[in-house]
Amino acid sequence: MKILELILRPALGGAESLAADLTDVWRSEGHQVDLVALDPPTATTDTETIQSRLGGPIPAVTSSTGQRNIQRLRGLRRHIQSEQYDVVHAHSLIPNLYLRMAILGMANRPRCVVTLHSASLVSDYQSLAVRTLERLLFPVTDVIISVSEENRSSYERLFPQFSRKLHVIENGIHFNHDVKSESTTTRPTKFIAISRLARQKDIETLLKGFDRFHQDGNQSAFLTIAGPWESREYQAEIEQIWQSLTCRDHIEFIGPTSKAQDLLAESDVYLSASRREASGYPIAVLEALGMGLPVVMTNTGQGTDLKSGVLTFHIGDPASMARALSYLNEHWEQFANMARSSAISIRDDHGIESVSMSYYTLIHRFSSSRYH
Repeated sequence: MKILELILRPALGGAESLAADLTDVWRSEGHQVDLVALDPPTATTDTETIQSRLGGPIPAVTSSTGQRNIQRLRGLRRHIQSEQYDVVHAHSLIPNLYLRMAILGMANRPRCVVTLHSASLVSDYQSLAVRTLERLLFPVTDVIISVSEENRSSYERLFPQFSRKLHVIENGIHFNHDVKSESTTTRPTKFIAISRLARQKDIETLLKGFDRFHQDGNQSAFLTIAGPWESREYQAEIEQIWQSLTCRDHIEFIGPTSKAQDLLAESDVYLSASRREASGYPIAVLEALGMGLPVVMTNTGQGTDLKSGVLTFHIGDPASMARALSYLNEHWEQFANMARSSAISIRDDHGIESVSMSYYTLIHRFSSSRYH
């Protein structure tokens, strides 16, 4: 089968990681799969890191980030017609819209799958024009996949007529490390956070919560934060906050990384202060759980899961985060053991091989009912 995986541009986000991992699995199974972007990387992109994570250079259907709208549409339509794909699959709002517009009216069009990754679907479809366009694209939409039940419910409330095409497949991870061995430390000392450094991820609360925890008798704790900055403005704001912390020498920003699991393997605990997520557990959290790390994160939907070694705290509340870290510290052996014990089931449920099979099954199940 010949498949197109479409992303907006090369980046280190969850949508891009899933597209790259699906591409790798399906290629290994003998399918011909192209991972393509609508736009090339921005000028500030760490190209080398992104290419390492996504498996190499990603071709784009437009030649520069300044091209928009009609150039994107024409370039994508020409590409699909010339390659004659069996299946086209887009990730996130903008690629989802452009992909379906590109195949409108196309003779013998490919099967069309779109995946909803957004943590704020209501905001995505706030515009009447976007909602109207989504409804007009119904005839060329074969399968819609949501990465969480919450995400699915939000979309279904907006577009109830799409419900029969709407399915949930949670995020999948390609694990390249074994589960961590039994901890030899009496307390966790190496904390890690991996994400885009964006307002949605609330790096301010992450820093302030860790600072409170550090001041409360945990001077041996170190925090590593990996990921690309959303903007220079946000970077300047966070660096000013970091300068004010008493534990700033125990917090390191290392920038974008393509070696997330290497970092997790060297860490004790994963942290996330995100204000919202498209799925209950985002990809980085699933990676951490699958590696056998306890996780301390905001209550963005999943809630505390003691069996998996997950503790939650209130969104935007550094004091709540510090309390959760202190509780983990006091019950470290218990949480470390629970996290290791649950790692195998996380891998079984969220391994990319299982997730790719779920996608493949859906594509075939609904392909016979499509029409041109």
